[in-house]
Amino acid sequence: MDRRYITGTFLLVITIIIVVVFAQPKYKEIEVVSSKLEEKEKEFNGQLFLASEVNKITKDFEPTLKEIEVFDELLPKKISTADLLVQIDYLASRNGLIIKDVSFGDVKRNVVKGGGEYSSLPVSLKISGSYNAFLNFSKDVQKNKHLMDIVNLEIVPVPIPKASATSTLPVNVEPTFNYNLVLNVYYQ
Repeated sequence: MDRRYITGTFLLVITIIIVVVFAQPKYKEIEVVSSKLEEKEKEFNGQLFLASEVNKITKDFEPTLKEIEVFDELLPKKISTADLLVQIDYLASRNGLIIKDVSFGDVKRNVVKGGGEYSSLPVSLKISGSYNAFLNFSKDVQKNKHLMDIVNLEIVPVPIPKASATSTLPVNVEPTFNYNLVLNVYYQ
């Protein structure tokens, strides 16, 4: 045979051996890296999907969180008699009523159907003022940011002093009443 054929065949065999020995492991390594890359891409896409779902759920619950904040204002978690006294004093003075006496009862735990609980604190008030002032006070109690109810009310008219011959009373004096009432103030 011709030497050229033998040399060509020899070079072809050496090339195949070099490819098999050196290139084949690199090719296998590239295949492994490619499969790992595909796995990581799937994992990343799954995490992106989960992140988008979390964002979607968070946006769905934002109004609920705001409602919970409003609920926490209506029914605070702890009882602060000082804050409550400031609120009641503000409501009374804003409507022209005079607070004569305030007393706090014992906190009562109440259970609601479904397993919920809340506390109520009875507050006894003795205030005086005109009927219109008390009417405005009761409306303010109803609209107050802290949930409270008037559960008991006693109205006692204050006698108007009679005018003597030497003194005069204004004609448009509004009658004054003493109000003995019990407020229930609610907490979580």
